[in-house]
Amino acid sequence: MPKLVEELSISRVGLIVLTPDNLKKEWIMFEAGAIFAKIVESARVRPIVFGMEVADVGLPLSYLQCVKFSREGMLKVVKSINSAVEKKRVQRIWKRFSTNGSRS
Repeated sequence: MPKLVEELSISRVGLIVLTPDNLKKEWIMFEAGAIFAKIVESARVRPIVFGMEVADVGLPLSYLQCVKFSREGMLKVVKSINSAVEKKRVQRIWKRFSTNGSRS
């Protein structure tokens, strides 16, 4: 479990797959809460709704940006992941640039 917590703390995106079978289970709320607590930007926690409609998702998960498992929904997920990775990459490049610039 400590390794999972460590990995979550450095993650940029969390995906939660919701199905009719797991939607009402206590463990899905526990896992979703753990992911949400460790990932700073809630926009980066994306429930993926599989085998049902987004409207079937109740509180508190419906507060997150749920997407349906479809081509359009998965494109949103991929864009979210790319955005999170790109933001980190820009920060890393800027840090390197600004550090090199201050030496000269």
